[in-house]
Order: sequence, then structure tokens, then C-alpha cells
Amino acid sequence: MLHPNSDRQATLIVSRQPSGSITVTGKSLASLGYHYSGSGVSDGEGVWAEWNWDGRKLTVRNDRFGFLPVYYAQLPSGFGVSTSALELIRAGASTDLDDAAVAVFVRLGYYIGNDTPFKAVGLLPAGSELTWSDGTPSIRTLAPPISETVSTLSREQAVHEYGVRFQEVVEAMVPAASERMCVPLSAGRDSRHILYALVRAGRNPSMVVTARSAPPRPSTDAQIAAKITAALKLPHTIIEQSEDRFADEMQKDLLTSFCADEHAQMVPVARWLDDQKFAASWDGIAGDIFSCGVYNDNKMLDQFRKRELAELSGWLLADDGYLTTSLTPTYRERWNRDLAVTRLSRELDQYADLPNPAAPFFFYNRVRRELALCPYGMLNQQTQILAPYLSHAIFDLLINLPFDYFRGRLFHSEAIDQFYPELPQVEYVSTSTGFVPEKRSKIWRFAKSMSLMAIQGNASQSCIRRGFLLPRLAKAMVNREFGTEVPALFSRILVMLHLEESLALSSGI
Repeated sequence: MLHPNSDRQATLIVSRQPSGSITVTGKSLASLGYHYSGSGVSDGEGVWAEWNWDGRKLTVRNDRFGFLPVYYAQLPSGFGVSTSALELIRAGASTDLDDAAVAVFVRLGYYIGNDTPFKAVGLLPAGSELTWSDGTPSIRTLAPPISETVSTLSREQAVHEYGVRFQEVVEAMVPAASERMCVPLSAGRDSRHILYALVRAGRNPSMVVTARSAPPRPSTDAQIAAKITAALKLPHTIIEQSEDRFADEMQKDLLTSFCADEHAQMVPVARWLDDQKFAASWDGIAGDIFSCGVYNDNKMLDQFRKRELAELSGWLLADDGYLTTSLTPTYRERWNRDLAVTRLSRELDQYADLPNPAAPFFFYNRVRRELALCPYGMLNQQTQILAPYLSHAIFDLLINLPFDYFRGRLFHSEAIDQFYPELPQVEYVSTSTGFVPEKRSKIWRFAKSMSLMAIQGNASQSCIRRGFLLPRLAKAMVNREFGTEVPALFSRILVMLHLEESLALSSGI
């Protein structure tokens, strides 16, 4: 049974005045996300966070995996906790950047561990309890450690058990029959598995929704989703990309606290969800990590086993490419590659001894720190976002399966096809190939807006070289193929420019 909590976003600021009195701004008691319970489901399931200020002590807790971001900061006169890091900056947290964290971000496109752009702002670790009472905060871990024991299930048994457990989890999470819900559907496995489990449970969604892919990616998602919904006779809405990608990038940055270089293409979906006022929507986050083996790689596994973590870090960070020429000399040194390698190596070390180290590393870093910011930073403004792959039963089943079970990326396909033989057997497309050019008017709008942001900023203090950026934005205006690539190609540059602009505003963010 689903138990939705009342809050979507919240902030609490506790301040001690010179007189010694304490003032409180925001919510003293907050319950975010959702819990659920049911047959075969353990206590504490769901994506949730909560805090309570009782007048003397603040206690903050979150679920086992910590996908719903909660930030905290020691303030000049107190303490703050919020679902937005920017609210803590507004409340007085220092704006000094964490150079090691940013050095990783500008290369990977996401933050790792519990880093944020700011030294003073931390992310509540997964499965933790934070307490504060007018001093230094104390954090203790409540989540169980990841088991280091390799599963004894055969591959066939594991595929079957996956199908059984997933159906049970979805049925335990289904909202009340009176509640309207929708299901996003792509051409891949994760969202289809959710839809088929709901259909099997006799709980068809009020609407199936698919976002039209942003160029240069072809709209394979829309094509495959249309086939499935037609076969199942389900209502299907395709959300078009907006005319102003730059504005979407700006909105995405604010909703994700400048912690992601992706997701602007999902801003139109977020607006649509807000307008439709669905009680719940579903999300396939983390499905491909454990059941499709998308990050499994023999070289990566070998370097984990040999603890060649600096080498593995260098490989994951890849070549710096345009980074070395896009940054000014000052910031090139501040956010140097060695700093990024050292920080990433420290994070990799936490997973090196696990049976399949790549899966949990990417789960707690790329998936939790970047992908989760779409459902739990953008899409959840008005709608409860349900994530069945974050079930403890699913995680505990898949996390310790042997690396070899996922070769060929067929494990998840087999689980779906074997468990739902009566439902449409439509091809899976994980990666769309091809190139769709963007409209020239949209390229011009984006390039012009980004150029103005760069020109209006303080060049002497900026981390980005105008001499690098402006000629390339001019090229985008005349070269349609290059212009189509620019939003993704310069996504991290744009995040940093927007962060600079926001912090420079005298009125705050």
C-alpha cells in the first residue's frame, strides 16, 4: 500500500540571534516523498526524507538509497536544511566553491559522493540520520552495508525471481484507485516493465506519456511507445520539446541546484505534469544499472580488482577535450585533472571489494547524483514520483549477481518477455542511432542567449574564456550540424556560467 507524504519541497533555517533567542524560518516538521508497505515488502521502503526541529534539536533522516536530495549547511548564525542547495546559499551559507568537487563535475557532468558545488553545503548521505543542536552536525549511517557475498542463484533462477519480485513491488506501490496516475514510456526496458506490471495488476494508467527526443537524437522513444500503447489501447501523449532550449537549461539548473549537466529536455514534461495534476507518475530510474548491465566493462572490473584506481579514474574522466582550452588559466589550475583523479579515486575505493563494483559505484554516483535529479528535483514539483527499481527486494536480488549474467544486456529483456508473454513483444531500443538536425531558429536563439550571458558576465572573474566560447557559438549559427550539437557539447560550460551569474547577483539567487 502506498503512503504518500505531504511535502514536495521544503526548507528549514534555524538561527540564533545576538540576544540568544532562536528564530525558525520554514518547516520545522517535514515529510517528503513516499513510503509503501505490502506483501514481501520491508519497512522503510520508498523514496523519502524527513526532519523534525523540536525546539532544541534537529533530526534529519532519509531512506536507504537517498535519491531524494536533502542538503544541509552550517550557517553564520545557525543551521539550515533544504531540498534546494540554493536556499541555503540564500540563507547565508558560503558561496566558496569546492574545487575538487567541481574538477570532477566539469569532466563527468555530475558530482560524486555527497559533494555539491559549494564547500559549505553537503548532501545528506544515503540511509543516514543527521542531528544538530547549536553546534557541529553529527551524521550516522542507518543503511545496511552492501553485501560482499556473490549470489548463488543460477542465471535462469535470477531472471525468474526478478520477474516475480518486480510484479509484487509494483502492486504494493499502486496508488488508490481514485487517484490519477501516468506512466512515462520510452523505447527501453525500464519503463515498459513498469507499464506491463501495472497492466497485469489490472491498474491501467490514466495516461502514458513520452517526451519527444531533443535533436540530434531521433524520436525512437515516441515511435516505439506509440506501437505499445496502440496494442494495449491505452491513451498516449507525446510531449514536444519547447522552442527555447536555453530557458529550459536555466530552469533545469535551478531545480537541480547546479548539480547536473543533463535533463533540460525533460523540463517540458515537468511543466506538463504540473498542469495535469496527476497524483502520481512512475519512473524507471536505476533499472538499467542492475538488470541490463549498462556500465559493465571488463577493463573496469579488472582495474577495480587490481585497485588501479588512479588509472580507472583517468579512464572514466576520459580526455579533457575542449576543457583545457575553454577554462581560463586560473580555473584550469584550480580544477586541474590531478585533483579530479584524486577525488574520484577516493570514491571508487569504497566499491572495489564488492562482487560487481561498477554497478553500485554508478548507482550511488551517476544515478543518485545526476539521474535522480530529474524525477526528484524537476518532475516532483506537484506529482509524487514512484520508483519501483529502488525497492530493497530488487536491489538485494540484483546487486550481488555475477558480472557474467549481464553480458549481452539480455537479462532484463528476458525477465520482461518471460513474465509477460501475453503483452506486446516489441523490440527494445536502448540507444537511438542517427542524426536529426535542430531547427535553425532554435539554434540561433540558444547561441544568442548563451553569447549574451557570456558577454554580460565579468570576464576577469569568469572561469570560461570568451575567446573560446564566442567564436564557437558564432559557428553554431552558420553550421546547422554543429549548432545542433552545441547544447549538449557545451552543457557543463553553461552550468558554470549560469552558476557564476547567479552568485554574482547582489540580490542572491
